[in-house]
Amino acid sequence: MAVTWPPSLPRMPLQEGYQRQQPASLWTFEPDEGAPYVRPKGIKGKKFPMTFFFTLEQLRIFEEWYEKSTFYGVLPFDYEDPDFGTAVQVMFDPSADPHYASDLAGPFYRRVTMTWQVLP
Repeated sequence: MAVTWPPSLPRMPLQEGYQRQQPASLWTFEPDEGAPYVRPKGIKGKKFPMTFFFTLEQLRIFEEWYEKSTFYGVLPFDYEDPDFGTAVQVMFDPSADPHYASDLAGPFYRRVTMTWQVLP
């Protein structure tokens, strides 16, 4: 069964903190003389640093989904691309530490930031 973003959570991230990044995917070599040699390394998926606005109940749903459905961020999940509305498969960015962080946005609300990597 495919893992999907929970329908009870906001689909769109906040405008603040959202980016669409394309990591460089090149091998480079600087010879003693002349121009550098550049070769493609392989396909790296885009990254989506983003922030969501959750109620405390939504934060509880998110944390349970993160732990049980994605096995603490290991398993990929289906999501709708925020810019184009197409289906993409993403996972929590393995190089990000922490996988997500939350901060106060009022007594009953939290801003939750995370970075996802689109799988090629």
